[in-house]
Amino acid sequence: MRTPALIVGALLLIFGGLILTGVFKTQTTEKVADIGPLEITKTETKSPPLNYGWILVGVGAIAVVAGALSKKK
Repeated sequence: MRTPALIVGALLLIFGGLILTGVFKTQTTEKVADIGPLEITKTETKSPPLNYGWILVGVGAIAVVAGALSKKK
């Protein structure tokens, strides 16, 4: 039980940190207008909310501490 908790906790800490630093972003392109040979598009860049990153960091920290404090079987 100790090793999986440490691994999952470390992964959650890493992904939470990456979300907080803004590494994960998605781009969507939407056609706004199409007038004859003229085409107008809009590109929008979105990133996940920072709250998700904080939640992942918190849960990851709890998992790492719980894994470190659990008895090795």
